[in-house]
Amino acid sequence: MDPLEAIGGAQATSLVDEDGDEVQFELAPALAPADIERLAEEVGVPLSRELFALLEHTTGIDGGPLPTIDFTGLRMNDHGSSSS
Repeated sequence: MDPLEAIGGAQATSLVDEDGDEVQFELAPALAPADIERLAEEVGVPLSRELFALLEHTTGIDGGPLPTIDFTGLRMNDHGSSSS
């Protein structure tokens, strides 16, 4: 099962947290192919076809039983930066 199939399966399933409460998650926006290429250049390694396809569909998952899942690492940088 690839990541897109797993995400689709999770979307089709009723998910509950540890308290038994139903949870919903939202997919973060996708990246354009040019942005995915820029990300690969930033990282310094080619991205697998599987990851490329995933990023064309979504960059992460918000909400749900887990904290935010960021497939790019870009949002993690936003939390650690400060504006001057």
